[in-house]
Amino acid sequence: LVYLEEGAAQVDAALGLSHAYSELDQPDAAREGLEHVRSAQPDSREVRTALRRIYERGEKWVELARLLVEDAELAEAVEEKVALLTRAGNLFIEAGDAFAAVEPLRKAHQLDDSATDVTVGLVDAYILAGWFDDATTLLDAALGGTRGRRSPEVCLYHHRRAQVADALGDRATQLEALQEAHLCNKKNGEVAAALADLAEELQEWDLAQKTLRTITLIDSDCPISRAQAFLRQGRIARLQGDNKSAKMWARRAKREDPDDCAVD
Repeated sequence: LVYLEEGAAQVDAALGLSHAYSELDQPDAAREGLEHVRSAQPDSREVRTALRRIYERGEKWVELARLLVEDAELAEAVEEKVALLTRAGNLFIEAGDAFAAVEPLRKAHQLDDSATDVTVGLVDAYILAGWFDDATTLLDAALGGTRGRRSPEVCLYHHRRAQVADALGDRATQLEALQEAHLCNKKNGEVAAALADLAEELQEWDLAQKTLRTITLIDSDCPISRAQAFLRQGRIARLQGDNKSAKMWARRAKREDPDDCAVD
């Protein structure tokens, strides 16, 4: 029916079919018809919205990203264009397609270069693509505009600066950037974990212990659990010959999470 109808009737048929299959919990069955109508009726917001839902439910992230880029072209408000382009770019990044991500994120940045999520997304695309000079230039400009302020948003810029340094093997700059990122937002678990890991790798024991103590106070998600943070402080104490403190941290780790397989 979808293929036989034309115009508004075709749209109504596709939406009706999509609704029916959704009720049967078979949303993918309506995908082909909706895609056909989308190609014939590209300006139909209803069809595009229904197709977007199907892609989301089926986790068809690349298809969704492509659709969002097209939606951005049709959007009139700058704010909506930026949001659609940014989400599309981030979906391409998650799919590992850096080159597809760069174009929509560049367009979003041209429309709004003050939005942190847009800048960070474009930097992520550059890093994934291996375009470290572009990433550095963008980060320098973004950090220059912060005038030395410290905030959760600025934390993200320093974190990406650390990722660029890591990719280039520049451990000194990586450590400096992670420390600054941590100072900007001590509640960012990803940054705290990265700093603790690097500090241990470089045998910067005081910094490692200080950061691990901070991790035990973080309520948000963190790659290092509270139990592991206690345990790692114990291991550092043991390396420094402080067996009394090592045992104390090990006991705290066990009390925190006795089922943690790494706690023994």
